[in-house]
Amino acid sequence: MRRIILIAAIGLLALQAAAREPWRNGFSVGVEGNFSLTNYDNMSTDVAFNDFWGTTVSGSYTAFHWKGLFVRPELSMYYERHAIEMLLGGSYADRDHVAEMGFGIALLGGYRVPLGSKTSLDLLTGPYYTIAVNQHETNGDDHEFNLYNKSSLRWRFGLGLNVRRLTIGASFDLGLLKIGGFSSSHSDDRESNVVSVGIGYNF
Repeated sequence: MRRIILIAAIGLLALQAAAREPWRNGFSVGVEGNFSLTNYDNMSTDVAFNDFWGTTVSGSYTAFHWKGLFVRPELSMYYERHAIEMLLGGSYADRDHVAEMGFGIALLGGYRVPLGSKTSLDLLTGPYYTIAVNQHETNGDDHEFNLYNKSSLRWRFGLGLNVRRLTIGASFDLGLLKIGGFSSSHSDDRESNVVSVGIGYNF
């Protein structure tokens, strides 16, 4: 009987240690690819600026407050390649691209689910704000992209699979802002939703 009690106690302690291990605070770095989901049928403007793909490099800190609940502030730097397509006479008559670079900040909250001694799953959500600091048009033509908002605000829904020190993640960002200012003819069009996939390293 003593052996059974001892084995049960050791097993319980091992399970508790495995459950606590994923809930440690720490820094992370990552890189991800971003792809816009643009619905041209719902756009009122004759110029499409919402279609883009990009890359983001980020650093974050995960702070656990109660069991699996955490807060994760994140800073990032991004590169995006936007398509500019001008609709003339019912067809796209002029195409160009804008290369955009900028910075972002996110404040995410989430819950970490332990899946094993070295594996866990993060479920997270929160606001993600970016601002462009440089835009360069490929062909040098002036499409007045300064009429578009240089800032972006999206609400992120994401998940991440943690295996040892690596994280494989995916997220969906819901666009909240309009792509144009109040004086712009593009003010009725909402910015694109974005899908991202990436990989990170946890220190």
